[in-house]
Amino acid sequence: MKPIRKLIFHWSASKSTTTVKDIDNWHRGRGWRMIGYHRVILHPDSDTKGNVSVWSQLVKQGRPLDMDPYLSDFETGAHTFGHNGDAVGICVIGNKDYSLHPLQLTAIQQTAAILVARFRLNWKDVHCHRDFNKTECPGNEIASVIQRLKDG
Repeated sequence: MKPIRKLIFHWSASKSTTTVKDIDNWHRGRGWRMIGYHRVILHPDSDTKGNVSVWSQLVKQGRPLDMDPYLSDFETGAHTFGHNGDAVGICVIGNKDYSLHPLQLTAIQQTAAILVARFRLNWKDVHCHRDFNKTECPGNEIASVIQRLKDG
């Protein structure tokens, strides 16, 4: 088991109606055993009943993650090449063609704060996928939210 040392934010680069099941299917289609992200922050459009009224309703579990500050082999994600062994992956449903919903912005902030506290991390331990790999992920809007969190 390896200690969790960082959070890494991603975007789905997909339509706003994308669900956790959609991502799980994409990842299984690549031959992975399950979804690679530990948390997924949905867009309110993914709720076909239109019942989303608070940020916490958008935050869904992806790959299982227990309460201890370590990643077991089963918990290790598949989200950032070279950094899965010590990182929690969070995917935000979004892409460059539409803006984040205000509830998603709150969900990003609150999810990061909860996980930083839970795993006794510092804000400097919160990152974007593009900090580690050559990619646009998680896009400029999410990256600026992450930077504001790190700046305090």
